[in-house]
Amino acid sequence: MSSRQAGVRVVLIEPPKKREHYDENILLNFYGGGFVMGNARERAALLMCAEMKMRVFSVAYSKSPKVKYPVARDEALDVYRQLVHQFGGNNIFCMGSSSGGQILVSMLLVARIEKLPMPACIYLCTPALDLSGAGDSMVSNDGRDVMPASLLSAMVKQNYMPKGMDMTDPLYSPLYAEYDVSFPPTVITVGTRDLLLSTGVRMYWKLRNADVETELLVGEGMWHGFNWIQFLC
Repeated sequence: MSSRQAGVRVVLIEPPKKREHYDENILLNFYGGGFVMGNARERAALLMCAEMKMRVFSVAYSKSPKVKYPVARDEALDVYRQLVHQFGGNNIFCMGSSSGGQILVSMLLVARIEKLPMPACIYLCTPALDLSGAGDSMVSNDGRDVMPASLLSAMVKQNYMPKGMDMTDPLYSPLYAEYDVSFPPTVITVGTRDLLLSTGVRMYWKLRNADVETELLVGEGMWHGFNWIQFLC
């Protein structure tokens, strides 16, 4: 079911079977797709709804190249701000896959500046947190991942990145931000053949060194976005 939160289209997904305390908790989802494709009715949102028996608010943010950074991030923040007012931060769980992970973490960094409550926890599935293209796995896993590095670079630099953007700006590439214990507990998943393996590992240690409760799950022989492939779920 589609609705609007703070003027942004959001897909509301209801679980087939409601769990205890159903009305108290929600999952806020940001789909992946390199900022240029994908949709809010993605398989990931449906699976998490069924598994957690929790309402999912999946944000249908604006895609590139129609818009550039930070439009999608700001739309995400508008939705988050309204849901925090409605449910409270402690009752919100957040999930972002690939480019959705960048939108999610960037949004939370701005929310922190605004002193908004943080969510209860977040899940980052092969997150694109370093849009500068740095990281050993961007070279070592090129040709081993299902997604070529050239395609990832093109989606970011030609479609999402505004002209003159510092690619290591911490709100654009959240890997370069500073973190502390106020950041929510985080789970990160990557695959050993993932172009973004290095990004996930570096983010894990950045959060760990900031005393943020963090868990890193690495899938042996797995590729970018493997978590939601039908024959694996």
